[in-house]
Amino acid sequence: NAGLGVAFNAKEVLKKVSDGSLSRENLLGLLNVLGLAEKEREV
Repeated sequence: NAGLGVAFNAKEVLKKVSDGSLSRENLLGLLNVLGLAEKEREV
């Protein structure tokens, strides 16, 4: 089992069972959730 389930651009049924969801064009928001500051990222 995963420790954290994040839905990316998910349908409503998946959003209901995930720990969180992101609805943007990329996954950069997940880096904020994980505590990585913008200056620590290499994109």
